[in-house]
Amino acid sequence: MILALGFAAWTLALVSCNAILGIEDRSPREREAGLDAASGADVDAGGADGSEGDAGQAARYRSVVLGDGPIVYLRLAEKEGETIARNEIAGGVQGTYPPSGVDLGVEGRFGDPSDTAVHFRGDRGIQMADSERLTFGKTSPYSVEVWVRPAADNPIFGYLVDHESFDGAGKSGWTLIVGNQAVYFERWLNGVNRGAVSYDQPLAVGQWHHVVGT
Repeated sequence: MILALGFAAWTLALVSCNAILGIEDRSPREREAGLDAASGADVDAGGADGSEGDAGQAARYRSVVLGDGPIVYLRLAEKEGETIARNEIAGGVQGTYPPSGVDLGVEGRFGDPSDTAVHFRGDRGIQMADSERLTFGKTSPYSVEVWVRPAADNPIFGYLVDHESFDGAGKSGWTLIVGNQAVYFERWLNGVNRGAVSYDQPLAVGQWHHVVGT
């Protein structure tokens, strides 16, 4: 899988609905922040004409995301050699990058060099630390959001963000899968699939997409 995760890569928040998988090229948060991002295109708003630069757009988007009160916010601003995907929320659960097949510090959604993205070259993405906080009471509703820019050679199944575990009762947890044919959001409890939704169309290669699994 070759994917670039965008700035403000993903957030988790409790919501009041279930079984929705949404795909769009411009998120409600961009609209709320008043950003001038073109649908499905990379943003380069800085210029000699005095317009707001990439760093300004990134900062405004970050402020809007934090205003939602997420429990996890991974900005993916790490550099080569780092292994932890740091959570912007103090005391929050951290993520871990795969040991191979990942490039850190690549250009992100807004083109700001201080707010980068991650490029995965395989079928494994970020593994969230095992934490009861991310089980959401086993059955409570929640959402996972991510910006992605697919490449032409994505695998059929790319496990982009994963919080699954296995014990004697079977698989439990959730995962967001972005592949070259579809997008999947799954939730498991004691080996039983408690809810799986999918977007059964390939995402456009080379374009940014805002994916929300609920």
